[in-house]
Amino acid sequence: MKAPVHLTAFFLEKPERVVGLGYVLLLALQFARFMRAVVRHAMVDQPPVDLPDGRHIVQPSERVILDTLRTLWIEQRSHGSITWYQWTHVQPHARRILDMLQVPIEHRFQRPGSG
Repeated sequence: MKAPVHLTAFFLEKPERVVGLGYVLLLALQFARFMRAVVRHAMVDQPPVDLPDGRHIVQPSERVILDTLRTLWIEQRSHGSITWYQWTHVQPHARRILDMLQVPIEHRFQRPGSG
């Protein structure tokens, strides 16, 4: 769904589509809960995360994690057959959460058939 604003009764007129949307929403919820569990487990012996608004979070909620990820940008760069993606505008609290989620700051790969 590229434009969720266009989600209308027309889109959900068949029962199968309602069920499909339900599965997508449940999957998104499970993924958010999984991220929360991973971050909280990683923070057991670590100091609180200092958010830009001055709060110190010991156990981040799904909302805090998703709001943090929402601030990130991904930049693509290429040189020959090598392309890499890296997060940009990474603030210290976002870097800590990415580290806890074991998400690399930079990812490189070579195009298939070029090596």
